[in-house]
Amino acid sequence: MYINFYFKNLIQDGDWVTGRFESPDKNVYCDFIYNIKTKEYEISNCSMPEEEILPLPLYWLEIKLEQNGSLKSQESKISY
Repeated sequence: MYINFYFKNLIQDGDWVTGRFESPDKNVYCDFIYNIKTKEYEISNCSMPEEEILPLPLYWLEIKLEQNGSLKSQESKISY
């Protein structure tokens, strides 16, 4: 489970979102493409094997999209 994380370089094209996921606390990062409607995704350029990284908190993008109506180029969740 990720407590602190960043989604960077976000680009939304229709239902698809591409970007980079980073969780510095766990030394995890990867690039991803995600379909908000179908929940399909692919990850690449991972810092660790996929089975150690998954599941990514992609639901966070859906929350931000619902709250704001669009995604910023960077969305994050930082817990203090």
